[in-house]
Amino acid sequence: PPRSTLFPYTTLFRSGNTALGKQAREAAAAFGLPVFKTEITQRIALAEAILAGQSISQYAPASAAAKEFKELSKEVVSCLKSPAL
Repeated sequence: PPRSTLFPYTTLFRSGNTALGKQAREAAAAFGLPVFKTEITQRIALAEAILAGQSISQYAPASAAAKEFKELSKEVVSCLKSPAL
C-alpha cells in the first residue's frame, strides 16, 4: 500500500483553545494516536487564499498561517525520514 495510508500521525486544527480541540486531544490520547506538535489555527488568510485559488504559501507567505503549515511540513518530512516507517 502507499506510504500515506500507513502514516500514523494526525494534526489538530484549532480555533484558539476550544473545548473541541481539548476533546480531540483527549480522544487521540485515548486511542494512542500520535499527534503532531504543530497546530493549524483557523485564520482569515486561509479562507482568502482558498478564494484566490492559491496555497497559503503563495497568497501570504509571511503570514502566521503560512508559518504554521511550514512547521507542519517539517514535522511530516521528519517522520517520513524516520526508520520506524
